[in-house]
Amino acid sequence: MTANDRLARSITLAWNRREHSAGRLAWRTPAVLSWRAFIEALCARSLASGGRAGGRVLLAEHQARLLWQRIVAAGDGDVLPGAAAPLAELAAQAWRLAQDWRIGEAEMQATADSEASRAFAGWAADYRQHCEASGWTDSASVCALLQADLRAGAIDVPRQLHLAGFADRTPLQEDLLRSLVASGCTVSEEVAHPHGARDVRKLRCRDAQAEAGQAARWARALRERDTDAAIGIVVPDLAQRIGTVRRAVLDVLAPEWRLDIDRPLPVNFSYGQPLASVGLVRIALAALRASTDQIDIQLAGLLLASRYLPGYGEEASGRVRVDLVLRRRAGATLSIPELAEACTGEAPGIAARFVAVASLAAQGPRRQPPSGWAASFRIVLETLGWPGDRALSSDEHQAANAWQEALDRLRSCDVILGAVDRETALGLVSGLAQAQLFQPAGDPAAVQVLGLMEAVGQRFDALWVCGMTSQAWPPAVRSNPLLSLRLQRERRLPDSSPALARERAERLLRWLETGAGRVVFSSPEFAGDEPLAPSPLLERIPGSADDLPAWPEPLWIDRMLATGQLEQLAPDPPPPVSPGARLRGGAALLEQEARCPARAFVQFRLGAREMPLPTAGLDAAMRGKITHGILEAFFRETDSHAALRALDPDAQRHRLDVAANAALAKFKASTDPLLRRIADREHERQLRLVGEFLRLERERSGFRVRAIESPLAAGKGLPSVARLQLRLQVDRIDEMPDGRLLVIDYKTSRQLPPAAGWRGFRPRAPQLPLYATLADADGIAFVQLAAGNVSWRGLVDVDWAGAGLKSVGDLKKEGISTWSALREQWSQALESLAKEFLAGCFDLGSQPGDAVRGEWVMAIRPQDAGMTDGEAP
Repeated sequence: MTANDRLARSITLAWNRREHSAGRLAWRTPAVLSWRAFIEALCARSLASGGRAGGRVLLAEHQARLLWQRIVAAGDGDVLPGAAAPLAELAAQAWRLAQDWRIGEAEMQATADSEASRAFAGWAADYRQHCEASGWTDSASVCALLQADLRAGAIDVPRQLHLAGFADRTPLQEDLLRSLVASGCTVSEEVAHPHGARDVRKLRCRDAQAEAGQAARWARALRERDTDAAIGIVVPDLAQRIGTVRRAVLDVLAPEWRLDIDRPLPVNFSYGQPLASVGLVRIALAALRASTDQIDIQLAGLLLASRYLPGYGEEASGRVRVDLVLRRRAGATLSIPELAEACTGEAPGIAARFVAVASLAAQGPRRQPPSGWAASFRIVLETLGWPGDRALSSDEHQAANAWQEALDRLRSCDVILGAVDRETALGLVSGLAQAQLFQPAGDPAAVQVLGLMEAVGQRFDALWVCGMTSQAWPPAVRSNPLLSLRLQRERRLPDSSPALARERAERLLRWLETGAGRVVFSSPEFAGDEPLAPSPLLERIPGSADDLPAWPEPLWIDRMLATGQLEQLAPDPPPPVSPGARLRGGAALLEQEARCPARAFVQFRLGAREMPLPTAGLDAAMRGKITHGILEAFFRETDSHAALRALDPDAQRHRLDVAANAALAKFKASTDPLLRRIADREHERQLRLVGEFLRLERERSGFRVRAIESPLAAGKGLPSVARLQLRLQVDRIDEMPDGRLLVIDYKTSRQLPPAAGWRGFRPRAPQLPLYATLADADGIAFVQLAAGNVSWRGLVDVDWAGAGLKSVGDLKKEGISTWSALREQWSQALESLAKEFLAGCFDLGSQPGDAVRGEWVMAIRPQDAGMTDGEAP
């Protein structure tokens, strides 16, 4: 009997390999069981003989956890929504500790000294009563029944029981073992490696990454000497460091691992990830969520991009285009019929499957037992064609089998629950998949990388134990908050005090010392800039590890860099824009050219765009378009200052209402109820915002709206700009009382482009200078329309009335005193930027700033030129 399932598998495998090496073609399967499996076997024998333990239904862990959730949620205490599940997990742990250390309910109630411990005492009483009333028991409580069966002679016991890997035994285990001995079973135990350790060393490494690399080099050197050697690398915090440890070890033991992800590896990592996070199962859960009324846009994108749904190879491009369209739509959710309709043109294969799933959802029951939902979920996945039409790898096959086991566990929830709705059932199976750790079976002869507790009891030829710092070993005390701390210390629970934690750490260390013929304990010297001390428990270990074997070859990346030769590339600038080429974009092309020509090239010649992020409701761009739509409709009807002043408040409100209803029509008609509510609120917000702007408009001197949302075209005055064939549309042009023109651009962001961006020979905000040049205007202005800030900012030829409009005379210090001089500077700057773009310039610019942040960094790579955060190279 072993302390855990992994050790049981390891011993069974070692036995099978020995029998096979001896030339046997068949042999008796050894009786090697973990503690959990041994308890289940005893319960089966009790059932066969009519014993007390066999008369109860033994709840699996997930069933007991579900019962705890019901009890915690129904308790008298104030449990916040969403807190029942984690609190129930903590209660289940406290219950197991209480059973393992023989703490009765009366004692729990008598020693409860906090609100949490008093609440748990009540939950524990409810849990026991539920179990007794329903004829249930769990793996911790059943041991008392098994002892009664053993005393009554109701269970046949094995003649001999050998224990392996029990670094700690609880009082519950000790009591059961004594009952087995009293029933005639001989119990023996292996407490250490038969021959003890021959060579124990300790080593200090620079940091955790170097430590993992040194351990891997040591393992490879030993493996090259003896290909049959059993080698282990222990990482106590493997769960937290799995990514960095995996890369460091594979770079040494399997340098080609990045090139062929399906190739068997010479390393077996014992860390399992939650089944719910495994790609194939993640898609299964996403598909089940998608069959509900409303699904998240990002969830839809996950399904469209998945190779675990059939037809992806043929429809990949179409599905990507559908995903991009969905990301630009308003709202963060859509229905399955809407998703199917969106896919019809670009991806008809998956569209047909979505239609079939929508039909299933419409016809299916609203409530049924978990077993019924397990069957329904299987049908949904079959209808969608999960897990796809490609051949699965070994790991994927194992994940698919593990998912079927999760559905089987969902079926077993009938014993705890009655009929539930779809959302509850989906939450149950998601929780089951999240709680189940998945680790695909690897090569048992490979180098083993495992956690500390998994290594206890296993036999290795060589073992390297990492991370033995004073902070990590002995580990920090983590007592259960639902049991009285005083009671835990009286019963000597290992995690109840630093002294008891140290005792346990010393016992485990002795197990590790004798777990192989050659053992290395290492610790990093630094974590970043913070110095780390080695564990004080290593002080008694003599010697150093300066002469450890190590694979001497450089890593593949170091070898590549060392042997590479500098190649001189001939200049190969991008080709200029072809005559007559139609380019995307408007004034933003010149703006990006002024900021960063490389960004302008990638965006407007190569057509690159940032991946849109779906938002719940209306994003800033959508709100801006709504504001523009309302103002366009209003000023087409109210085309002068006089017409505006002639409107009374009620008439103005009515006119704005009509414009807002038109601008928000498609959002108010959405099938998403949340988006409809958001649209109603946006209607009122827009009325307040535009109403504040109209108040400022009433205070201006006379004007007439000359143009609104009108196109502009470059003429002979700007020939290079004209070659770009930009799509330009001015928000509004006002004609002032003296006949001069003012170009207006609405901005709904909280931050306006700086006025300095209108000046210089690389104006970083060239939009309004371009519009003014093309429209022959005598003033430019931004109107900021943001909550709490509705204002003007502009530059004009004469001192027109209105706050925020500065005269060109204010620029005399910059050498510009007249509007015509400023217009001439703009023309030269705009032509220069246009010529630069047409020539195919791909420079980074002197200060690209925001132009090369976010996703643009990956396309433009300013870091390769030594540029960081907007600085010049």
